[in-house]
Amino acid sequence: MAISGSPAHATIRSRDFAFPLLNGVFDVCAGVAMLLFGLPIVWSLSVCGCGVALLVGTATLTSRDDLVVRPATIVFGIAAVLLLVLAFVYLTRDADSIPHLLPGYDADSERWRLLPGVLCLVSVAALIPATFASTAPN
Repeated sequence: MAISGSPAHATIRSRDFAFPLLNGVFDVCAGVAMLLFGLPIVWSLSVCGCGVALLVGTATLTSRDDLVVRPATIVFGIAAVLLLVLAFVYLTRDADSIPHLLPGYDADSERWRLLPGVLCLVSVAALIPATFASTAPN
């Protein structure tokens, strides 16, 4: 990523996205291979979803040459990734196997905590458009 004239933001160039593009293709192929070899469906689809997200993000950001990454873009992006990880934790584990620091942990319960997971996914769905909107050209 090249730094433009102002230190407050960086200009995106198409050649900076070779790694995310290749990583997205690899993730999609790895997720399909995981499905074919009978690994857990949740993890297979998670890997495929991450690959698709990388491909969509790369295609979106490289479709225009005048997009600018601002500090808000980075904050929104990091928050979306953290909430997505948190959603996977809540949606793939029951209450006694959730990490102790997270709300909803209960050592005696085998119930799934779906509501926090769904709320995290809804928050991610709201943050993704905000992230791309913050990269709008000057």
